[in-house]
Amino acid sequence: MMKVISLNKLKTQKKTIYLILVFGIFFLSALPLLLPQPVQNFYMNLFRIIVPLIILSLIARIYEYGDEYRDVAFFLGIAIFLFWVGEILYIYYQEIGENTPFIVGLFYILAYLPIFWLIIKRVKPYIRQAEKYSLVIFSIVLAIISLLIFYPLMYLIFSANTPLYDIFLIGIYTALDTGMLFALGFLLLIYYNKESSPFWLAISFSVFFGVAGDIFYFYLDQYGIEKGGILAEILFNLMYASLLIGLYLMVSEKPHLIPLSKFEKTVGNLKKKIEETEEQIRMEREQLLSIFEGIDEPIYVADPETYEILYANKALRKIFGEDVTGKICYEVLQNLDKPCDFCTNDKIMGENFGKTFVWEWQNLVNKRWYRCIDRGIRWPDGREVRYEMAIDVTERKYAEEEMKRALQQEREFKLKAAHYFFNPIAIAKGYIDVMMDEVGEEEKKRLEIIRHAIGRVEKVVKNVVSKGEIKE
Repeated sequence: MMKVISLNKLKTQKKTIYLILVFGIFFLSALPLLLPQPVQNFYMNLFRIIVPLIILSLIARIYEYGDEYRDVAFFLGIAIFLFWVGEILYIYYQEIGENTPFIVGLFYILAYLPIFWLIIKRVKPYIRQAEKYSLVIFSIVLAIISLLIFYPLMYLIFSANTPLYDIFLIGIYTALDTGMLFALGFLLLIYYNKESSPFWLAISFSVFFGVAGDIFYFYLDQYGIEKGGILAEILFNLMYASLLIGLYLMVSEKPHLIPLSKFEKTVGNLKKKIEETEEQIRMEREQLLSIFEGIDEPIYVADPETYEILYANKALRKIFGEDVTGKICYEVLQNLDKPCDFCTNDKIMGENFGKTFVWEWQNLVNKRWYRCIDRGIRWPDGREVRYEMAIDVTERKYAEEEMKRALQQEREFKLKAAHYFFNPIAIAKGYIDVMMDEVGEEEKKRLEIIRHAIGRVEKVVKNVVSKGEIKE
């Protein structure tokens, strides 16, 4: 962005050059005072034609560069062009000895308008920052100055029985010059806030000399002193000179202020590179989405900040019967009015970006179970987004639950079977123990055989119940 450099930052050598330039241009502006007629008129006409053209060339250079001063160049260029056309027409009618028609004055009047618009646009930020009390005092002072300058003029005009047409024109110019005095005050405000920018200072001088020239012209014209006198013409020359100096300072301090046409090749290459990059991004996106489309499991991609669904594959669209792209994920996928409490964004975004998180959840809309594979990925536009693929595991989930019920039933059956087997065995073993104390040796041997047989049955039952195996 172009900045106009501060006067106090200029090197000593440059300061000297600029001072010579300033005095030289001001000298050329005031030179007609030293010239005799008709050389004086010829020089004045030449000055008023050539200098605006030089100003327009500098303005064109600033405009083509295209930075923060482009609007300044545009509206200032319109104003100077209108002034220049007015000057040519004024010189023409002077040379042929005819009265200047209204159309000439109209060009001068129209030239004020873009300057007013430009100053208002540029001064707004500083007015907002200023205190209201200071602005009121500032405006009152400017109004008093304008009244002191123009009230005597209007009194003089009306007391001299000036024709109504002339009063009308002078009234318009007076109103415009009053506005320009206010503009001058605001320009000085910009100058104060722009690090002593010589450009805005030069614009302020240009407005000052322009208004002073009009005042001299009106007053001296009313007194019949050579239609405003040479002093008014010199002031108009100084108006152009001040503007020329400001624009020259701006351009000369920017060696890179080269028309964009010199960079056409670079701009063309840059544009081609941008187009190639955009095409590459488009192809990467299409390739990525074609992979997602070919997967039979539901897949969606969402923005983790806004929860907007950026993409939904064919499988997900089939489940919900519509394209949910652009909608909010928790609203359409889970039928909720706020982000899901079980959202896994914190597990896949931030410091966990790029890591995969696998979990299972029953969808609240279709009541089916899914094994979700979540991951943070980089979207083709550069955003970090949420990717989720959901594998339907409802049948497996039901099978697992069925198996759990079967195992529970089997466990209950075994417990019941063990109860029915072990209870009689325990009773039989109890009776044998009692009889062992009451019978003789022969009977004891037979009871031992029975005890051994019961023990074998007990081992088989234990293996059947605990291991599902029929063995001792």
